[in-house]
Amino acid sequence: IMTKKTSPLWDYYVEEVADPTSVLCQVVNCKQKISRGKTGTERSRLSNTGMRTHLMTAHGKEWQEFLTKERKVQEAKLDDREEVLEADETENRGVPLFNLNTHKKRKSFFQQNLPDMVESQMTYGATDSRAKVKHQGILTMIVTDLKPFNIVSDPGFLNYSKLLDPRFTVGTAMYYRRLLDKAYIKGKEKVQQKLAAAQPASVSIQLDGWSQHHHGYMGLMANFINEDWRRAKVCLACAPFDISHTGENVARWVEMECDKWGITEDVGVVTTDTAANMIKMAQYLPMNFFHCGCLNHILQLVIKDELFEKPSIKALIKTCRHICTFANQSVQLSQSVVTKQIEAGKEKSQ
Repeated sequence: IMTKKTSPLWDYYVEEVADPTSVLCQVVNCKQKISRGKTGTERSRLSNTGMRTHLMTAHGKEWQEFLTKERKVQEAKLDDREEVLEADETENRGVPLFNLNTHKKRKSFFQQNLPDMVESQMTYGATDSRAKVKHQGILTMIVTDLKPFNIVSDPGFLNYSKLLDPRFTVGTAMYYRRLLDKAYIKGKEKVQQKLAAAQPASVSIQLDGWSQHHHGYMGLMANFINEDWRRAKVCLACAPFDISHTGENVARWVEMECDKWGITEDVGVVTTDTAANMIKMAQYLPMNFFHCGCLNHILQLVIKDELFEKPSIKALIKTCRHICTFANQSVQLSQSVVTKQIEAGKEKSQ
């Protein structure tokens, strides 16, 4: 039984009739055959990674279209989930203590905790400039402090916001997710204006890749001298990178990002760590991209290999770690230290 394909990725591919483990790219003039697994593999175990990789590396325009479609699908799923939560709250008349992610839950919470304030105050309208400033402030806090969007559903945060300004209504997590897209567009325009105004003769870029929470990421920074002869630094990308971090894939991503910002011909030096895939990446970059290993990373490797690997240093570090572990776990040792501090006339450490 064929399952319904909900991913917008299938707008660009079609399964082969004779072999469901392979697909054909439907982008104009391509028809590339992509494998999703070994012949005979169950449909539930087939992978879309190869399809994503091909679309990203071979069809940049279609890749950007796909990302936009995928984001809309994810937002629609979140909207559906919030509607379900609203329906659940209609059936459950209890006042929730945590995860106040719907307006009904918040109303019940405030009626219980701040009844006089809720009844006596009018709220700002959706287009009120005072509300817009506060919404922007919350988004700035989320981005600057790397907070999760669902912080706006925490009882303590909602209670604090209501006490600061009873007329202001905090938005839902989805509301601030959507604000983030608008903020990104404005931020991107500012970076483009900064690059256009500076018109740098040469741009140095730095990049790094890492993994976190079962996802891969890639970051790209640019440095240049601006029109006032001051060093300027901008972040050009910090994006998911869930395909293999091979040198060729990284090189294609770097070139695509530089093309997007219009700096490909201006790039001089590319600084990365000295990992094998980054060294390999340099072979696939344009001729004007001169690869350079990060000095801090090289020094770190030298110190680790030439100092921390010595038996005497290893033994010393191991002993220090044992002492610290014992000190953190021993209540008697902690109390003895406090006693000695008091005897010596020093304040108790916090």
